[in-house]
Amino acid sequence: MSETIAPIPTSLVVTPDDLIERFCHVADAGDLARPTVKDGTLTCQGFCGYDGGAGDTWVVGFEDGYDFIDYLTSRGWTALAAGGRWSAEVVAAFAVEGVYGAVEYCEGDLTISQFDCEDQFRSFCQRLF
Repeated sequence: MSETIAPIPTSLVVTPDDLIERFCHVADAGDLARPTVKDGTLTCQGFCGYDGGAGDTWVVGFEDGYDFIDYLTSRGWTALAAGGRWSAEVVAAFAVEGVYGAVEYCEGDLTISQFDCEDQFRSFCQRLF
């Protein structure tokens, strides 16, 4: 785990940027954490698995997909039932105040995508079904 941990969000909403800042550090995930942009979609990867200890899961990591999705759905995200093989793989979408994102969780590994516009976001979600 990197030396600096992003602060626990003070609002009830966790944005895609918050997830990237907390879980996508090059020190933790190597070059996979470096964001790429393709066709207006920014994507990066990270890791949010349980690291041990007690405390807020934002700090210690998530034990499984249920833990992860419960955390996000209480903070502005929507679970996409068609995505993933629960609970090892889960997918959630974020559409709040013109910010569009998606996160794919697979046994602690994350792929986080941010979309330039609602059309790109909807296209991504439709591909899951």
